Amino acid sequence: MTLNPDGLEILLGDKFKYPYNNTVPFSCSYEDKYNRNPRRLLKSAAHFGALLQERARSQVPTEMQEIPPEMQEIFATFVQFSDDSLTPEQLPSLIRYFRPDSIKSRTILPPQILDGNNEEITKNMARDLRLHHQVIVIHHVDQNCWIIFLILTSQHTVDIYTIGDVKQNRMHQLLQKIILTCEEVLTDFRPSICLRLQIPKTYKVDPALLAFTLSYSIHRHEPYLDLTFDQILQQKCVVLRSLIASHDKWFGRFHLKDTTDSSHPFIVYGENEQDDLDELIAAGWSVIDVLGDGNCGYYAFIIGLENHGNYSYSVRNRNPTYQPMSANLAWQDKILQLRRRMQQQSRLLLRTEYPVHGRNQRFWEYTWVFCGSEEDFDRLTEAFASDDIEDQDYFNGSYGIPQTEDESDEAKNLREFYHMDPTWAPHVFSFMFNMRVIVYTRQSSCNKNNRVTRMWSTTIFDYNSPVEERVVQHPHLHRITDSEFRRIPTVELLFICGVGKDHEQLIGHCQYLRRVVFADVPTFPDPSSKSLRQYLKPTKRKKKSTAGGKGRQPNKQPRQKVRRPAQAERSATTTSPTRVQIDLPSTPPAPQSPSTPPALDPPSSTPPAPQSPSTPPALDPPSTPPAPQSPSTPPVLDPPPSTPPAPRSPVTTSIHASIGRKSFHIPAPGKSNKLIPVKKVRRTKSWFNDKRQTNRRLTMQYKESQLKDKTATKLRLDPVTMDFYKRDWDETSGTLGPAVMVEDIEMYDEFLVQSAMRFEGEWMGPSIGDASSNGTAPVELCSSVPTIYQQHKSPFCITYSLASALFYCGFHEQARILAQQATSFAGMDFDDAIVKLRGLMPHLVPEIGLATVYGVATSRHNRFRREMTWEQLFRDNTTAFKVLNEAIQSAMKEELPEYHPIVQMLWDKSRMAAKGMEEEQNSLHEFLAPEPIGKTVAHPLGKNKNDGQELASLETKIEEGTSMSI
Repeated sequence: MTLNPDGLEILLGDKFKYPYNNTVPFSCSYEDKYNRNPRRLLKSAAHFGALLQERARSQVPTEMQEIPPEMQEIFATFVQFSDDSLTPEQLPSLIRYFRPDSIKSRTILPPQILDGNNEEITKNMARDLRLHHQVIVIHHVDQNCWIIFLILTSQHTVDIYTIGDVKQNRMHQLLQKIILTCEEVLTDFRPSICLRLQIPKTYKVDPALLAFTLSYSIHRHEPYLDLTFDQILQQKCVVLRSLIASHDKWFGRFHLKDTTDSSHPFIVYGENEQDDLDELIAAGWSVIDVLGDGNCGYYAFIIGLENHGNYSYSVRNRNPTYQPMSANLAWQDKILQLRRRMQQQSRLLLRTEYPVHGRNQRFWEYTWVFCGSEEDFDRLTEAFASDDIEDQDYFNGSYGIPQTEDESDEAKNLREFYHMDPTWAPHVFSFMFNMRVIVYTRQSSCNKNNRVTRMWSTTIFDYNSPVEERVVQHPHLHRITDSEFRRIPTVELLFICGVGKDHEQLIGHCQYLRRVVFADVPTFPDPSSKSLRQYLKPTKRKKKSTAGGKGRQPNKQPRQKVRRPAQAERSATTTSPTRVQIDLPSTPPAPQSPSTPPALDPPSSTPPAPQSPSTPPALDPPSTPPAPQSPSTPPVLDPPPSTPPAPRSPVTTSIHASIGRKSFHIPAPGKSNKLIPVKKVRRTKSWFNDKRQTNRRLTMQYKESQLKDKTATKLRLDPVTMDFYKRDWDETSGTLGPAVMVEDIEMYDEFLVQSAMRFEGEWMGPSIGDASSNGTAPVELCSSVPTIYQQHKSPFCITYSLASALFYCGFHEQARILAQQATSFAGMDFDDAIVKLRGLMPHLVPEIGLATVYGVATSRHNRFRREMTWEQLFRDNTTAFKVLNEAIQSAMKEELPEYHPIVQMLWDKSRMAAKGMEEEQNSLHEFLAPEPIGKTVAHPLGKNKNDGQELASLETKIEEGTSMSI
């Protein structure tokens, strides 16, 4: 219970109880036929609104005319509301547009009604206070802080709901205005004031959205404590229903919500989990499945025509009752009309555009008639329809061929012959309707390990392109931009073939792809199902027991030397030497009183010698003064003393240490006397894929400026100290800065923090690789030789750099091919792009394509090695002989000592070769000197091992190119 300065008593109410007796279920729910993630849908709607606003400012107002007139005035408010950037000034207009439900004796007053003086407030609130028993007042107090007053005039109560850190004096000022107004308007109003609910700022929901949703829930008497993030987003989608409808219409006129079983009997409703099409859903498509009765391609074409407002082959007089396609004569007639019309167009194309002696275009390689006869090309046209097939046989799957249990493969192939050809029918459709058709093909196969592998390809059919570019194929999933999709009427199809999940053979099946989300919008996880009640409910933490198990022997650990963690992993307030010897006692140390200072080690009789500034101080002074060490000399650990060591100062902090190959966590005294092994996460292939996907998502959010911290910051959670460390991007040096401990983790984006907690010990954050803002490279990075492929403002640095290097190596055509793939690699994470590039190079440039990865330790022994014998070294005209000669000359010129690693390498290699040549001297006599090779071995740099052979004879034979005595 609190008392404000004006004497009003404010009671702290039970936050888990409602101010009304009976609650009603939540009334707002948004049904999305495409099952889109609500958060991603709202972000896409915000992207759509921003795009239209930008085009309107650029004198392109045509698309704004598609927005309903009643929504154009509030369009900017809708866009900001969908993007979680609603301002307090825009909330009144939003409430006026989406009025509260008309419920007797309840109302919500316009926000900020308390900003005026007392006379204005009384004038604006008097009528509502007299007519209603429940009045809600919403007020924006400060940045991200809102306060809601629930006035129950019949019960003489005022309940207060706060969102964020609302200052107490500000709350009292607003409350005083309400009390004075109620006492002036209502007779005998002596209110009971209750602070009902306080929602902290850590609740990860937009405060304006939360104030809006909470007010409407209280108005309807809904159980607002059961609100989840998903339900809040559902409420938001209901408010923005008209904006979402305009967003969907921008991608096309066909919408699943306007279809039924009776209107489109060939559409298969519901998700097909067997197809596993997560890649397409993540890219922003919705897959609309159709019947697989042999006409699937033509069904998909009709949906594509309807999406562009063409209903020439659609049944407009819809039957109110459902009729399957096998009995629906109206739709059967439309499908057969489309088949026969495309057959005529195919015959015309093969006679005019591609005559008999003019079929040398490259795109025929993608069809089954490549290098075929004239009869094969005629069969392309015959596959659309046949006069020998009855109309109903097109829709029962028989095509005039009776189906039997023991039928031959020839009968099956003949029936499949009349299915739509995905390599020719889209070409015909493109010319027939003046549209662009894109077919995304997924072909599945079983590898030698009996695992199903999938390959994607994209084929674009464009009638309006030059002859050689009418069919373009990409060996991956290539989605054109949304603006390009709108520029030319486009129909997108999905074709699935190969084997299924259970290794069964699939008959090619075609489906329609409808764009439902902008490609620039990243994916989001499903909304949390945690309710507001669960968030506000305090959690009880279980205390971990430090006592040993029953019958467990005391922890007897031998004295070991352990290693402290690196300086970046320590606490910022801890100072300790670089290398420390820590003694682990067999029994726990005796507890000390907090007030008793720790005992210091007794000084030795002789004062220690001064140490170098770079040498860390020793923890235990030795019995004799140590000799001063040079700054470059590493400290040497003393051997363990034979006598027990002197008592040490107690360690007050936890220590992360290593014993052998194991990592341990040594707790602080008083918590435990055991070494706790640090749990290591098994880094499987899925772990690395998950990490790449997470960093890729963070990169997308950074580029879209969706992160709290607008700088490219990487976070890391120390798995031992559980402290967060950050590394900020330094624009001056172009690298990440040093690791610094994070003081306030609330400053960083929630998803970035969760990613660092999920991958403990790993640096998580966006990848930097784009060009500068003005598209010009810094002067200090420019070379005298111009780069062939320059990225400017495009994020093509990896691909263009490698393509330029290939060009200067003489691989001009290969460089051009690689540069064309820049768009595909730009959408990948850095690590993923490197893997894809390494896999591409052996096929693109096999001469140099097998790259060596330096700095990666591995226990495997299958690394690629190019072998060359000493026989080949002298016989073949290669640069290896020159390299060996230059290495020897350089070593002599530098006068490298015998213990130098380069000298040792040359000596070891030549000695091993000499031993092998000695054993095979009979077979190598034409390549070696006339004199026999003895057991004397000469050092390659003139430092003799056994006899006094000089290096001059070696140089002479190298220059003559005859032989080499090693």
